[in-house]
Order: sequence, then C-alpha cells, then structure tokens
Amino acid sequence: MDDPSKWICKSRWELPFLACLLEDDSFDGNLSLAGARCAQIRGTLSLRLEEHSTTDRAQVKISCGSDWFDKPPLVSSDSYWLQKCEDWHVNKRGELCWVYHEQWRKYMAECVKENGWTPTIRLGTTWLLRSVKFLLCCHSHAHQFGISEWPREWEAYSHFDKAKPEFARDERRRQRRKARR
Repeated sequence: MDDPSKWICKSRWELPFLACLLEDDSFDGNLSLAGARCAQIRGTLSLRLEEHSTTDRAQVKISCGSDWFDKPPLVSSDSYWLQKCEDWHVNKRGELCWVYHEQWRKYMAECVKENGWTPTIRLGTTWLLRSVKFLLCCHSHAHQFGISEWPREWEAYSHFDKAKPEFARDERRRQRRKARR
C-alpha cells in the first residue's frame, strides 16, 4: 500500500485503516461508506494464526470511524457458534470486545507520536486482526469441544472497570522493560 499519509482526507481518516485491513490475505470483504464519518467492511475472515492452524472462517463486519486512533473499530460477527455473553467477550448483538479501549487509545497515541501515521495504521490493523482472530478461534474451539466457560488460561482483560487495574499493572511492567532497554 502507498503511504496513506499522502492520501488521507482529513474528514475520512478511517479509509486508509480499512484499506490496510482489506489488503490482508486473511480477509475477503467489501468496503462501504456508512455515513459522513464512518465506513465499514463486511466479509469473511480466516481464523488461521501462526500458532493456530485452522481452516475455520467467520463472517465479520468491521465499522471504523474517523476517530479510529482514539476509539477502536467495532467488530461484530453473526457466526452461529459465538457465545454471546460478557464472559465470552461478545455482547448480545454479536459485537466483540477484542481490546481494552484505554490500551488502544494509549498505544495508538504513542505510536503516532514516535513513528507517524503509516506505522500506526499498520500496527492498528495487525493488532485488530490478531486479536479478533484469537477471540473468534477461542469461540470456535469452545464450540467444537463443548467448552461452556471461558478458561482462565485464555488470557484476556476483565470487563469494564475491572480491567483498569489489570491494564495499569501491565503498563507498569511494560514501562520497566522499556526503561531497561
């Protein structure tokens, strides 16, 4: 993809982000404008990850506003095997809780400041795809093997305010590692 910073329209900041997602081999979908400040892509996502070989696929919709760097894109799926409840990080509408919002906001701002927009778009799209694939793989695996409760060994932040201290702890660790470099 060409350098997105060359063709970003100030009112359509979501388009380069979604274009980068569409470039990924694991996603087959189409872009549509969903309003003046929002666009979305719908399609099929391969759930294959380096550490998880599978042929499973899921129908997803990714909605992205022009403020994607501040608010993570909304990802939803209507796959029949999704367990739609808070403990499984999916609400009743099929919207996935794939990232802790404060973490996204902090890391995107940090990346823009240190590296500029192009690397930030690439980081954001890679993060979104890996996180969504992981979450959907967990659901697919649970469906295949009759797992009804989210296993503790599947790492994930808690929900809502409970995630705050967990993120703060992880952030302190990250800052200590960064200081040692």
